[in-house]
Amino acid sequence: MNYRVHIIDTPAGRYTYVGSVPAALCDIVAASKADVMGGRAYKNVYGDLITAKPRVFSSYGEAWDTAISFGFEPIHDGRKF
Repeated sequence: MNYRVHIIDTPAGRYTYVGSVPAALCDIVAASKADVMGGRAYKNVYGDLITAKPRVFSSYGEAWDTAISFGFEPIHDGRKF
């Protein structure tokens, strides 16, 4: 494991990845107008506008285990863990 991903505790009490999140750790969803205007949307092979959203987890351990299972090294800032 050499690519590190940061896990944070969101204000809603959920956990997600931040920074340059690899596509393997994202959900590919239909792009919203904000995604298009913000330059975060792209077309898939079918011509649909899509974007990658980092996954959200109910527990820190779930986020950690998912990162490990995809071969990434999870890290955190040391707060609340």
